[in-house]
Amino acid sequence: MSPYEVQCFFCAKDPNKVRYVYDMVKVSSRQQFDDIIVAARDLFAGSESVHTTRLTTTGSGTSSTGETVTTTATTKFISKTVVPGSSLEGWIVRVISGGRVVRLEASLQELKSFAERETASLSAFAAGVAETQ
Repeated sequence: MSPYEVQCFFCAKDPNKVRYVYDMVKVSSRQQFDDIIVAARDLFAGSESVHTTRLTTTGSGTSSTGETVTTTATTKFISKTVVPGSSLEGWIVRVISGGRVVRLEASLQELKSFAERETASLSAFAAGVAETQ
């Protein structure tokens, strides 16, 4: 029944495999059938930084012929640091009409079960997000 609200939740898992909703879009409609296109914001996928350190060492000594010899050696140390990011898990779509969830779909059965279990949490999250249309 119209009007209805379509809520799209985008889920991810952090490097410790903890699930979270990283983005949410909601759209209202009064049409019996409606084409709604939504997109999530980019998800942080990690980063890599490279640190280079140069160490120069100078040494001196006497050769077998009695000459003073000075030598310089440069060593380059390269270290990489990888900060893991989150990975996209999937999406949950809820259709709300008359204050009730009238339809629920998800990209994975595990996410559908999560949405059924966490109805109050998803509703609280949706209440804090502005509509896009």
